[in-house]
Amino acid sequence: MRLAYVVQRYGPQIRGGAEAHCRDFATRVAARGHNVEVFTTCANDYRTWRNELPAGRSEDEGVLVTRFPVVAERPADFDVLCDEVLSRPSQASMDLQEHWMRVQGPEAPELVEALRSSGDFDLVVFVTYLYYTTYFGLSAAKGRAVLHPTAHDEAPIYLSMFEEMFALPEALVFLTEEEREFVRHRFELDGMPDLVSGIGIEAPDEAEPERARKRLGVDGPFALYVGRLDPQKGIDELCSFFSTYRERRGPPIDLVLAGDVVSEVPDTEGISVVGPLTDQEKWDALAAASVLVHPSRHESFALILLEAWTAGTPAIVSGFCDVTVGHSRRANGGLWYRTYAEFEACMDRVLADESLASALGSQGRRYVESNYDWDVVIDRYLMFLEQVRARRP
Repeated sequence: MRLAYVVQRYGPQIRGGAEAHCRDFATRVAARGHNVEVFTTCANDYRTWRNELPAGRSEDEGVLVTRFPVVAERPADFDVLCDEVLSRPSQASMDLQEHWMRVQGPEAPELVEALRSSGDFDLVVFVTYLYYTTYFGLSAAKGRAVLHPTAHDEAPIYLSMFEEMFALPEALVFLTEEEREFVRHRFELDGMPDLVSGIGIEAPDEAEPERARKRLGVDGPFALYVGRLDPQKGIDELCSFFSTYRERRGPPIDLVLAGDVVSEVPDTEGISVVGPLTDQEKWDALAAASVLVHPSRHESFALILLEAWTAGTPAIVSGFCDVTVGHSRRANGGLWYRTYAEFEACMDRVLADESLASALGSQGRRYVESNYDWDVVIDRYLMFLEQVRARRP
């Protein structure tokens, strides 16, 4: 097959999110002998969409990457526009919604025109529903488009503009059953083929907990968070709950926050911010941690949760997130909370009962091994894409 992937940012420097998801699939499909190209922008930073990478073609692990310039950076008052549009999504006019989408970005009209004029791809695969590249690109690739929505219950998805957009693809690829159920409940998609693909998990040959302790500067037990340090990821609530937990239970455990800092975390006893980790440092930290905490209420897959289980580490997740609770139920590898009292009870159980913590981690590992091997994921994914291609006129 000849496939094009479309995503707002692309490259090995982007470690998580939909961008890493796109690269995982594109490079592995190319490794199976298919002709794969990526259409993306020159931006590196999703908060500004500043053109930082050169426009034009390059190669990345067997994938031809074409970058197009972004015509406008995101303005400083973007949050004001978001409040206007997203506070009452059902009342926003279509003109206002499409203005919001252009400002949301990354606005790259040359990318859309390139899709419109490149008719020799069997399928054009769009990754994540939320950005300009997908919203305007889907209509340019109508009749041969596949969408990985990476969707969850958040304000933008209730904009009416997406009702028309979600009807454009030939097929949908979901990461979890929870995402599939949510999207099909939100939109009328009767008859549209879909696949729940998941994402493969690939661990290094070894992880060294003691190396992690030196890197993180911790001696005793610690809880670990890995991801953006962003209020939208539940960081503020997590820090508040953890501070209260230490006050009530004494200081038996620290909290280590690893990831890009979007919002500063107050200097708090027992909570340390270590910045982003390399891939090996992440796996070392997961092996060393007593428990992974995952406070986000909005996830489409929660990759770090499955990586923690691969390392044999138990998890505590937000009870408000259907995806992480769904994984935890199926894996029997995690506990979940909605209130501080439940958070305290979860922490107490995992820290006080080593046999329970070990069982949760082991059960989580078996769940990942049974369902998220990359070869299995790509096999079913390619079979599905072949079926979608065969359905085209």
